[in-house]
Amino acid sequence: MRRFIITTCRRPGRRLRSFVKDLIKVLPGGIRITRGKQSLDDLAVLAQSLGVNLMMIVDSMKGNPARFRFFEVKSFTYEELSFKILFSGIKLIREIPNSDLPSRVSSCIIATYENTYEDIRFLCENLANLFDLPYIEAESVELLKGMADTIMWISPSKMDLAKIIFINGKSGKTIGPILRVRKVIP
Repeated sequence: MRRFIITTCRRPGRRLRSFVKDLIKVLPGGIRITRGKQSLDDLAVLAQSLGVNLMMIVDSMKGNPARFRFFEVKSFTYEELSFKILFSGIKLIREIPNSDLPSRVSSCIIATYENTYEDIRFLCENLANLFDLPYIEAESVELLKGMADTIMWISPSKMDLAKIIFINGKSGKTIGPILRVRKVIP
């Protein structure tokens, strides 16, 4: 598990701020930073002082989360990674009825169906490498119960490229947020 900073674009709307708070609740190792007027250089210095070498910035479009950008931090400078994830929509934890959020998240796995599409495998492998999390292919999510506190289940979607669902690893219930991935930029 890798520690990382997660922050927003400079002027985030309420929905984007809620989305970042939801991600911190389900992803272990994340440190939420309120961006304000900080430049990327300022964030890189802050990350270095916290001993973190990955920054994730969530951008918005029309007030909704629209994209993940990733930055590698090296000796008080940063380099933007070419890997980006674009969204067509999200669902927040508060919008999911009976979401079963664990009290503490210390482990997470990334999983998808066995023999899935190459694009989804690419997304899973890149996320697993970025966050230093285990990646598993399984027949169903039920087979993964008890393996981690949260399961990031990535499955094909009819309307989009993929759907990312966060699942409670102990109960098997959806905890949210749910992300509809429109495109992955390698």
